[in-house]
Formats: sequence, C-alpha cells, structure tokens
Amino acid sequence: MVPALIQKHPMLQSAFGSVTITEARGEVFASFEVSQSIFHWKQGARVAEEIPLPTVRRKGVRPSLFDELLQDPSKASTLAFDRSIPQLLSEIGPRILALVTLDGRFEKTSFLGAYSLTVVDLDRRRVCADLQVPAPQDPLPRITLRGDTLIVLQQSEDTRGQPAATIRRFHIRTEGCEWKALPRSTSAVDR
Repeated sequence: MVPALIQKHPMLQSAFGSVTITEARGEVFASFEVSQSIFHWKQGARVAEEIPLPTVRRKGVRPSLFDELLQDPSKASTLAFDRSIPQLLSEIGPRILALVTLDGRFEKTSFLGAYSLTVVDLDRRRVCADLQVPAPQDPLPRITLRGDTLIVLQQSEDTRGQPAATIRRFHIRTEGCEWKALPRSTSAVDR
C-alpha cells in the first residue's frame, strides 16, 4: 500500500522513501514523504483510504516536481530540501492522530530544521494543520509522543561547554488552531 506517485515511479521510493507507520486497534496509518495524505487501512486489507491533509506552514511536496525531475535531473538539488519528511505518526487519543514532519535546509555549514505537528481527528473529520513545534537547539533531535505530550530529546551543551542531553516536553493543545474539515469523499486506493 503505497501512494500512486510511487506506483507510477517506483524509483522514487529509494530517494524519497521516508515513511512513518502506526497501528491502533487493528487499523494501520501511514504517512509517506511523497504525499500530503495519511493512508489508512484495516490490517489484512488490500485497499487503503487516502485522507488528504491541508498544508499551512510546512513546505509539503509538489508531486509534479517528481515528473519534472525525471525530465530534468539537474533539478535534484532543488528538490533535495523542498519537501516535508514525516518523522512520527502516533495515536494521541481515541481515533486522534498526531503527525510530526520536518522541513530542512542548509545555511552555510549548518542544517536547520523546522518541525510541524498536525493533529487529525478521524471521527469528526477535521484537522489542526501544522502547529509549529518550538525550535530545539539541536537541528535533528529525537522526537516521540506519549499520550498528548510531545517529547523532544536534544543534544546541547552544559554550562561548562560539555555535551549534554536535554529533554523538553510540550503538551499538545489545539484550542488556538483553526480546525479545518477533512474531505468527506476520500478515494480508496487499490494496492
């Protein structure tokens, strides 16, 4: 069960194959780097439901870029960081998912990453898209979710300049988000 774009161009999976998957109560959810959607299916099923997600702050991915890349490989450097990479997908409540994505770029010799959190309420068919995750000092921290808390493990320095690990916790609150309705008619994708 993969997005149509990878079915059309299987070679993209090796270059842009980041995927994150979670399972909850016999249902599987997946987010692929080459798609703005979450894919959902019951364990053992051969058909997946595609749930398109809006893009507000994160870069997202423009699928037509991949066709352009196949026609003109010189665009590869542009595409390298012109995308959102799924980092984590987890259930944070009954039928409520949280997706963390990373948009990265290089500035001089440093890598800078911007993290976004999207909360999807499957039963109410609504989404709170691209809540900004406070920027950690570490450009590539380890991130996990526990219940409704986002936990960030980052490398930093202590007061003596020695390497140290810091754990930061962020309670996920969506009150300030403008909830957006998910499409009612989602296409079933046969795999």
